[in-house]
Amino acid sequence: MANTVQDLSDVEDLWQRDIEEDSTEAANFEFANARADVAGRILAQRRGNLIDKMEADPGHSFRVSSYSVYNSDSWTLEKPLHATERRILFKSDVPGGVQLKKMLTYYLLPQFHPLGTLKSFVSTETYAWAYSLIEKYLLAPNSLDATPDSLKVISARLINEALDRVKTTGSARNYFLLYFILTFWNTLSSNHLIPASHCLHVSFGSVDKADRHNDIKNSVASEHRGWRPFSEDELSRLIEYSLFWCETAMSTMLDIKEFLEKNIVPENTHTSFIKSARWAEFEKILGKQIAGTTICGFIHTQQTTKYTSPDGRLIEYIANHYRWKRNYKQAIDRIRDGILVFVALITGLRKRELGILKFDDVVESQDGNFVINITRFKTSDDPNYFGTIESLPLPRFIGSLISSYRQLRSFDDNMRSGLLFEQVVNSKRTNLVDRSIWRTMSNLGSAVGVVGVHPHRFRKTIAEILISRTERNIDLIRMLFGHRSYTMTLRYIARNPYLVRSVVETMETHYTEAFVDIVAAVRRGEYSGEAAERIALAAQGDPEIFKGTLLRMTVFNYISYLLEAGEPVFIKRTGLGIYCVSTQSYNAHNAPPCISGTQTGDDSFLPDASNCKLHCKNTVILESARLTLERNIDFYSNLLEQSAANLKTAAKAELISQIRINEKHLIKLNENREAHARSVAGAHGES
Repeated sequence: MANTVQDLSDVEDLWQRDIEEDSTEAANFEFANARADVAGRILAQRRGNLIDKMEADPGHSFRVSSYSVYNSDSWTLEKPLHATERRILFKSDVPGGVQLKKMLTYYLLPQFHPLGTLKSFVSTETYAWAYSLIEKYLLAPNSLDATPDSLKVISARLINEALDRVKTTGSARNYFLLYFILTFWNTLSSNHLIPASHCLHVSFGSVDKADRHNDIKNSVASEHRGWRPFSEDELSRLIEYSLFWCETAMSTMLDIKEFLEKNIVPENTHTSFIKSARWAEFEKILGKQIAGTTICGFIHTQQTTKYTSPDGRLIEYIANHYRWKRNYKQAIDRIRDGILVFVALITGLRKRELGILKFDDVVESQDGNFVINITRFKTSDDPNYFGTIESLPLPRFIGSLISSYRQLRSFDDNMRSGLLFEQVVNSKRTNLVDRSIWRTMSNLGSAVGVVGVHPHRFRKTIAEILISRTERNIDLIRMLFGHRSYTMTLRYIARNPYLVRSVVETMETHYTEAFVDIVAAVRRGEYSGEAAERIALAAQGDPEIFKGTLLRMTVFNYISYLLEAGEPVFIKRTGLGIYCVSTQSYNAHNAPPCISGTQTGDDSFLPDASNCKLHCKNTVILESARLTLERNIDFYSNLLEQSAANLKTAAKAELISQIRINEKHLIKLNENREAHARSVAGAHGES
């Protein structure tokens, strides 16, 4: 037993370091992205944009979005299809506060951002909120407001004091956001992008220094929980983009490839051209008359759902007869981006592992199923560690896309070194494959308007989808994995250690505090309920692994087992000291009391914690629920006493049943507490 505990402890230490590295990397990644949004070269076309509009329109009624004008009390930024609308409210008790916040927020809008790096209204919303930190930590402590006369007083010393103040009294995130908004304000001021009356007149060299950067990064990393999953809107954009290129564009590109193979003059491959006599045939393939001019947007003519780039131009696939080669390569790279999204989602690989994948690593078996052979590396960068080969299952949907993509790459010189995700439009070869993946994802984020696209976020996203099962999430899982059964998908996930660990980490984020409370209470004998009895039995069978640092590995092993069995995990507090702990899929035939009679069909459902029934086998009752149980007994007893004469037999029986259920749990709490006390006394040799 001692060796087992030590082995688990070693694995726990390695895993803990892995998680800490992930958190630090995530914090540094977000910091670097934010730095790119506040410091850099101002785009020439953005200079003086706001000032010019203010001077031309003294009433400030010019538009800032499709829904709002500048002088409105709030700006509606967008109304996403699957999410709540994004809106910024302008309200301040500080004189001049609304005016200053609007000036800063204007340039935080993607279409007006002076550096051109901020792409998402999500970032706009976050950074605009950061203005409140200026009032709280810089203006108020110095008895200043946001009027021009007060702003002139602000110095580098006051700014450094404000940053030190938020570091001491606020969160690491607020520390970072105050630094961001002050740096951004200074960038706007030094480039004369806002009225001089509201500019900072500070030499920022004594504020924006390397030691301040490191201090902020370290603070953020210490609190950072790791990579954020994509929001539903962000994921929708990525999936829509990928489906367009991988299905619509892929089909047409295969037709184009076949045509080009037949009609390119071989001896002129470096300046190849299409025989003019074949234009009519090409036009037939594309469903569009070309007449020797530039071919663009032809897929748009075949497709009801078009995809356009952020600036509204239709993406060009192939140019005219003397430029077809580069545009063919550009189209291949866009299809590659779409496949990368799907592979990152369903494998959870790191950028280093994605970067070295080759076409030969994707293998189709005789029964039409696919596996992908990957090289797994340690988290730490160990030059003496070459990784181990492991095969992961790959859904047929993804495997088929890669097979078609391989056909496109096999034409002309586009196979290059055979790497699955290498760029073909760029003739320069690179050995920095992980940097190539990062650059590809960065470009992908810019194309669809999603900030911070990174392999870790894909892994975190699929884990979140598996846990929080909405109808749209279930549909996405079915599309990706081809499984109608949620149980089958869980068993599939269980074969991928990357995704198992990601699910565990996500469950820790959602459930660990509750799980630890439950386990600790059970170990103290402060529990009642069938689910608590099952946990107590497990703890008695192997008590060491329910202690200290080994708890995480216990959760990992527990959840791994459930995934392999195709079972979900559901832990939710339903009241003070009362939890629902479920490890079972439910349908209309085996529904727990909380959803009994409300569901139809064979689809799986989650318990409804808002309708918890204390007689349910999934209920865990802890000592902290004692007062609730006593009040329930008083409530039902008084109701029974006052209304006994008017109650029907069934209603009276239900009240009596509720009283007995609550009394049963109180009795059990007392029995378990007394049994635990005797056990502790016996362990100390007391009678």
